[in-house]
Amino acid sequence: MWNVETAETPVANMVEEAVPTRFVTHHLERDDLTGKGDLLTFFKNNPDFDLKATRLDCYLKAKPDALADVTDAEGTKARVRAKQRLYNLAPRYVQTSPRRLG
Repeated sequence: MWNVETAETPVANMVEEAVPTRFVTHHLERDDLTGKGDLLTFFKNNPDFDLKATRLDCYLKAKPDALADVTDAEGTKARVRAKQRLYNLAPRYVQTSPRRLG
């Protein structure tokens, strides 16, 4: 059975595979987690950042202003890295969503 609320549908999976960062950004808006505002700001201000394929340190070296609008740069870097690690272990956002785990 498909679960639209948790985005467990074949179409959602295809969208997540095609544009993982945009998918995560959309779903982060509904989640309650520490640093959510800064994560959303980072992802929205850096649409070319690919959560699955881009190394954060290389990205920040090439774009030193990428964290300009976040309030906690170090915390945001740690959270982005954590999201990337989670995506390597569980490649679906729904598998690691605070709404599902909470």
